[in-house]
Order: sequence, then structure tokens, then C-alpha cells
Amino acid sequence: MTQKTEESRTEPVGAASWLNGIACLVLDYAALTDKDAAINPALGMPPVKAEHAEVVHGLYAAGFRLVLATDSNPGLDRRWGLREAGIDELFAVFLQSGQLGLSKPDGIFYELVTTAAVCRPDRIVTIGHSMIKDCQQPIRYGMYAALIRPLGLEAGEVLPHGARLIRGLEDLIERTPVSQSAS
Repeated sequence: MTQKTEESRTEPVGAASWLNGIACLVLDYAALTDKDAAINPALGMPPVKAEHAEVVHGLYAAGFRLVLATDSNPGLDRRWGLREAGIDELFAVFLQSGQLGLSKPDGIFYELVTTAAVCRPDRIVTIGHSMIKDCQQPIRYGMYAALIRPLGLEAGEVLPHGARLIRGLEDLIERTPVSQSAS
């Protein structure tokens, strides 16, 4: 005789409430990967983590304009990694340093981010791991930032006004518990 047990999981139900009033989310490619993931030889970069692709789908469904703004080497196109994860078409614009000939934290890069966002800077949140490139510089240009730190701030770091500390991309969406019966 088999015994039924309750397994719990969650489903995304929308964007996190702290994103109210935000129109555009600007993601760094590294925010979409597993920090310790091996480079996929076919892509030349780490793959997008499946859980992160699910979050991106949820954010797109919630109506956010999505922009990829990332440093890259010339000849390396981050869209390959997004395409493999099935999320390339969810992004409106791709700003890649290897193609632009300039990189973060150059000021003009953030001016391009604002143009790509098609909204005022105060309706943009940049998301990434770098305190300078993904947090301090965007704030200097009037944007908000979500700094990814799974274990909290590192020694000596201070979170600037206009930034939010998140454990990972999953903090960008609200989830609701869903029960499943398992045999």
C-alpha cells in the first residue's frame, strides 16, 4: 500500500511589491547564471540557470521592459546564452560592452541604459553582483539598484541609498505555496 504525502512547492504570482512604480529592469548576464557554473564550451560562457529563466518569464509577464546590460568580450554574444535558456526574445535591448566598445562603469554606458529603458531613470532598477558597476554607478545616474548578495554585504561594504540588497533573482517575484499530493 502506498502512502500519500504532501509535497510543497511555490509558483510565481507576480513581481515583488517593492518594484511598484518601476517600468524597466536592467540585468547583468552574471545575475542570470550560477556563480560557480562551468563555462559551456558551445556558448563560451556559463549557461543561464533554469530557475533564473523562470524568474525572467515572470517579470516579463508582469509587464516589465527587460534590458540586458553586461560586460563581455568582443565576439562573445550573451544572447546565445539567453537563447539557449529560451528567454532571448523577452529582452527588448542588449547592451554588451564587447559590441559597444565601452564598458561598465563608464558613464556613457549608463546613459545608454537609460535610453534603452525608454523611461525616466527613477523608474529603472539595475540588478547584478558588482557594488560599483551594478549598484553605485547606476544610482549616480538616477536609477535604483538591486545588489545580489546571497550571504549579505561583504566586509566593508555599505549599501547606498537607492539600493536594495537581495539574495538572488527569486527576490524579484512574489510566490505563493501550492500543495501537491504525491504517492
